[in-house]
Amino acid sequence: FTSTRLIITLGEPRGALANLRMWRRQEGTLVLFSGLCASLLSTAIDEIMEWVLVWCIDSCAADEDLGLTDRLLIKASGAPVVQMLSAPVSCIGIIQRCQSAKVPGLIKPEPLRALLASLPWRATFEQLLLYSGMLAFTMSLTQWKLKMRKERQVLFPHLQ
Repeated sequence: FTSTRLIITLGEPRGALANLRMWRRQEGTLVLFSGLCASLLSTAIDEIMEWVLVWCIDSCAADEDLGLTDRLLIKASGAPVVQMLSAPVSCIGIIQRCQSAKVPGLIKPEPLRALLASLPWRATFEQLLLYSGMLAFTMSLTQWKLKMRKERQVLFPHLQ
């Protein structure tokens, strides 16, 4: 979790280990875990939403003959939607890792409310709409494909 800080301080003459020791000495051992809660929450949101997406695909396609490629295509189209839902939490974790009241060169800590207010919510919402539209389009094409397959089976049963 200190890798973000190490990237920020990359040009300094001190090495990475010296920076880690300095941070621990100035702010305590817990500084090595700053932003951990937000990162874990972001990962949990990703995992839960991916599970929900797979469950939705499986339950909606229970009586349909949805092939593996169609399932993977829908899952791939849904992945950006899932990621957009956890992106703000991930951003909070990254910002929290870069904050310090005592270390020069790092940004000063802000309350969580101020961090939330500073996030690019409009861009996040626009991307969420875009990716949701792409998911809806993929779902529509898949439904159309299944409908055409059923009609072909009814009209031309001998071609099965």
